[in-house]
This record gives sequence, C-alpha cells and structure tokens, in this order.
Amino acid sequence: MIKYIWAWSDTEDVYLNSSDSIIEILLDVLEHEFEEVEINTIQNTFAIKVSGGCFDEDSTEFSIENNTHAVAEFLNQISTFGDRYNRFEIKKLEIKLAIDIQ
Repeated sequence: MIKYIWAWSDTEDVYLNSSDSIIEILLDVLEHEFEEVEINTIQNTFAIKVSGGCFDEDSTEFSIENNTHAVAEFLNQISTFGDRYNRFEIKKLEIKLAIDIQ
C-alpha cells in the first residue's frame, strides 16, 4: 500500500495531511487556488490546466514530473503568485500490511 503524507505551512501554523495519490494532493491544493482545475497524466508527467485564479490569463497550463519533489516544488512556486506564501513538503510511504492467515 502506498500513502502520501504531506504538510503545508503558512505564517500561522503547519498542517499535516495524508492522501492516497499525488493527484489527490494536487487537486486538494489547486482547487483552493483556482476556479477550474484539470489534471491529466501523460506517461510520467502531469499536464495541469488552471483558470480563474491568481493569473491574468483565462487559463494557464503547466507540465510537471509525477514525483513528490516536483509536485512540492510546483506547489511552492504556485503559492508565491497568490497573496500569501505557503510551503509544501510531500513524502511517499510504502506500507506493507502483515496479514495473519490461519
């Protein structure tokens, strides 16, 4: 089983969360920043289209690698465009469940 533990901080506190996928993390954060969010996975890359947020354009597109470091850095950069500054960290956990079969 794979789980993601992620944290974000602002000027007030640090917030801890868990998610089942990196896309879930992206959606959770981006849907707070933008009116419309579309994410597609193409091989090992996320194609992201956002609109109705802090950018002047009608929509803006991004392409980032599908890994925890790239996603955290992307979210850190996106947060600098808004009126607040947040920091993000993401860790991937591989959990092996022990099942006792009798």
